[in-house]
Amino acid sequence: MVAVDKYLRKLLYEQDCVIIPDFGGLLTHQVQAQYNSRQGTFTPSQKRVAFNEVLKFDDGLLTYFISENERMAREEAQGYVKQYTEGLRNQLQQQGVAEVNGIGAFRTNSEGKLVFEPTLSQNFNSEWYGFQDVKAMELKQPASEPELNAEEIRADDQEAVETSPIMRPLGWVRWAAAAAVVGLAFYVSAFYAPTVSDSTLSSLNPFYSLIDYVQPMVEKGVPGSELANAQVPAVESVSNPSASPVETPKEEVPTLLAVAYVPATPAAKAPEVHSEANLAKSKRYQLVAGSFNKVDNAEDLLVELKRQGYPEAHILESRGLIKVSAAGFDTQKSAYAELKQLEKVAGKGVWVYEKKKKK
Repeated sequence: MVAVDKYLRKLLYEQDCVIIPDFGGLLTHQVQAQYNSRQGTFTPSQKRVAFNEVLKFDDGLLTYFISENERMAREEAQGYVKQYTEGLRNQLQQQGVAEVNGIGAFRTNSEGKLVFEPTLSQNFNSEWYGFQDVKAMELKQPASEPELNAEEIRADDQEAVETSPIMRPLGWVRWAAAAAVVGLAFYVSAFYAPTVSDSTLSSLNPFYSLIDYVQPMVEKGVPGSELANAQVPAVESVSNPSASPVETPKEEVPTLLAVAYVPATPAAKAPEVHSEANLAKSKRYQLVAGSFNKVDNAEDLLVELKRQGYPEAHILESRGLIKVSAAGFDTQKSAYAELKQLEKVAGKGVWVYEKKKKK
């Protein structure tokens, strides 16, 4: 017997709408974080589930997902889905309620229409998975400080305080010394003033002295024309015949040896090494050993797979749950051939994942 409700929960983590053929569609919607004033708690953001009875057409998503994970034909998976739908209707007729484990419960109202009550404890948002309600802490008000009664003081009530100037003793000795200096200066300026006389006049006549000094030089000197025609005797260069020229020592230039140029041989380019995990990631069909919400759990399974003889094991980059792939294959047939061998290590939850082609 296939547990259809288990695959319904898995699809609600990744899809926004999952249709139960001939029954209705389960829709997910985002609910922001909110505060419950009655309980005094903060509820984190959640992904809640709603139900639409009109969406009954089979889009094939649930049937395909079951056939891929249970490794059965599409017609056989479709039969299990139809059997599950009939079971829900029988529960509604006999018990008046049909419950889907982990998702919610269905009931019929007075008009005969289905009414869905979701399980509020279940959060289908993988990003907020595991968050619990937080109890709000009440802030205690600080103790009030006693008020101080301030009294107004008027200007008339203030006592006038008389400030008496501080009397400092004068230094009469300093005053007496200053008066003596002033009197002495006045006495010297009155009796020793200089008198105007010829001694203050200069006896130097610059024009008279210049004529007496220049005229004798003109009479004894040579006239201007003779000075112009006067020839300056040439100065003979004195040479020393006995002096021999000094030989400058020659510097020896070192001989440069020619070196043949040998072109360097380029080093051989090392071949690019691709790890087995990178090659496995490029394969279209991936053999998924498990899906997790936390990276730590996925890494633990990755280490265990490599220890059990799966060196190509790697973590798939995809939305939703974190998938751990044991190996990659080019064909779907080769992936299913290895599936039974992997179940001995990872259990019955192994399934084949087909990577979508990039458009």
